[in-house]
Amino acid sequence: EMPALQQAFETYGEEVRFIGINVQDSGSAIRTFVDELGVTYEMLRDINGNLVVANGISAFPTTLFIDSSGRIVKQVAGELTTESIDRSIALLLPNPSN
Repeated sequence: EMPALQQAFETYGEEVRFIGINVQDSGSAIRTFVDELGVTYEMLRDINGNLVVANGISAFPTTLFIDSSGRIVKQVAGELTTESIDRSIALLLPNPSN
């Protein structure tokens, strides 16, 4: 799903902040992986699993869609498609008709 997330970052990166969080790999493994896939959005490590525990995450990958006030508006376990990412990001963006 990282290529789909990268595509979404290229589309929405000015409006939505993208952060990938890795809980399993070393820093060097992450760098190699993102370089191979051409990922340019921010990547962090959750070394102690604090994010996983705090959000009850039990499956990987899991994606959190968080609004500007810090509220999780959607949590998706499993791989995302470009279409599902677009639909979920629509929940975060202001409605242009308002």
